[in-house]
Amino acid sequence: MPTNGDSPGARKGRGSLTPPILHGRERRRNSGGSTGTKALSATDAPAATLLRPANRQASDTMLPRLETDRLLLRARTPEDYDACLAMDSVPGMLRYVGAPVSPEEHARFLTDRFAARFPPGLGYWTILPKQEPAGFLGWVCLLPAEDGGPVRSAEIGWRIPKPAWGRGYAPEAAAAVLRHARETLSLARVIATIHPDNDQSFRVAEKIGLRFAGGGEYCGEPCVLYESAAPPPG
Repeated sequence: MPTNGDSPGARKGRGSLTPPILHGRERRRNSGGSTGTKALSATDAPAATLLRPANRQASDTMLPRLETDRLLLRARTPEDYDACLAMDSVPGMLRYVGAPVSPEEHARFLTDRFAARFPPGLGYWTILPKQEPAGFLGWVCLLPAEDGGPVRSAEIGWRIPKPAWGRGYAPEAAAAVLRHARETLSLARVIATIHPDNDQSFRVAEKIGLRFAGGGEYCGEPCVLYESAAPPPG
């Protein structure tokens, strides 16, 4: 299922290069404040980092650098692989991201994901705190929602490491990418598909202006659809 996730368990049986994003749970934490977030380093990643991608993400030169009050968003590169893998390896992190898989399967999937090609303006952004540019606060992505042809609609997704939950980073970063989708790419529609039990991702979607559009099924799993249509001209 899509919404906040990269997991091979949610992709089985789907041949598209740009499978859906499963939004991972983003529960509020008791730790407060938006500064002093512990950055996940390469030393936190498991041995599966031997599968680390060798080349830059194909779309990295096609993604604009985005900025918010607290965050910097830049194109994801292989240098982010270990931090992404460490984030995903935390117990419960992929709770809403499809069927469980082995660490090796997930590492292999992540390696393939880093090497995936996306149209200009689409792909994965790494989220960095302005006060600690070397830190890591997860990722947000914008991927084609349809297979083949001109990109008219896209799917937005996000994932934030557990130490940074509850601080508003997900809606802040996702809102910047949604503005890019509307103002730069002029996309007619942006969607998010979310696991029915993922209440926190419902709230993130609503905070960035997406509206409930019904329920359905994605790759054999139930999902809730949120969407945002382009504002009317003028």
